[in-house]
Amino acid sequence: RQWMLAILAGEWTSKAIKYQHGQTGVQTPAAMALHLGGGVCQDYAHLVIGALRHVGIPARYVTGYLLGDDGAASFHAWAEGWDDNLGWIGFDPLLNLCPIDSHIRLASGLDATSTMPIRSAPVWSAMPLETVEIVAG
Repeated sequence: RQWMLAILAGEWTSKAIKYQHGQTGVQTPAAMALHLGGGVCQDYAHLVIGALRHVGIPARYVTGYLLGDDGAASFHAWAEGWDDNLGWIGFDPLLNLCPIDSHIRLASGLDATSTMPIRSAPVWSAMPLETVEIVAG
């Protein structure tokens, strides 16, 4: 039954907000995306995760790539909910389907921040000296 709630949460999310690139940012809470009525894949995933956790179902955020029909990969996010009998069940609320072969997982975690594909902080004993040379040809 838990997997059914995950699918219902995803279907609800895909109807509650519309895809609108640029309307939200990395720091935008899911509730704001819901209030605005639009967002991007991470907003969809966060809404599904919030809905599942609200009813006591463990849920996690998944970061990865989505392969297009042309073979090009774009950064993407979806959600997974736990089912006691089946394990983790993925759901892509933006596309309103369970992940398929074109979904390529990079990481899973509590939210978008915990699944960033690249996080770094440079450590230097002294600031590096950088020079730029421009050569006209």
